[in-house]
Amino acid sequence: MPHIVVEYSTNVEPAIRSSKLLPALHQAVQATNLFDPQAIKARSIGYADIVLPEGAVSFVHVTVSILSGRTMDQRSALNDAVFGALKSAMPQVDKLSSDIREMTAETYRK
Repeated sequence: MPHIVVEYSTNVEPAIRSSKLLPALHQAVQATNLFDPQAIKARSIGYADIVLPEGAVSFVHVTVSILSGRTMDQRSALNDAVFGALKSAMPQVDKLSSDIREMTAETYRK
């Protein structure tokens, strides 16, 4: 834990790969010192069928799922780190967003 999931429009897949977005996000999460570095996992999935607001042709959204128990300040700092890494790696993308999601330990299995 945590799980970093990157969703993106497939038209930016070459930029995702060349920017090394997953390693950058992994490093950003690790740098918060909120998690054991050996527990951080990252993956991505592209979508060919998308509908975006008028004029937009690309998106990247990052969801970081974490177990509950972190303070709002910790979650906010985590999202600031994630979104900062995303903006740095993917400035050419029209729509960038990120979200921190809490999971309960009672319903999570690994």
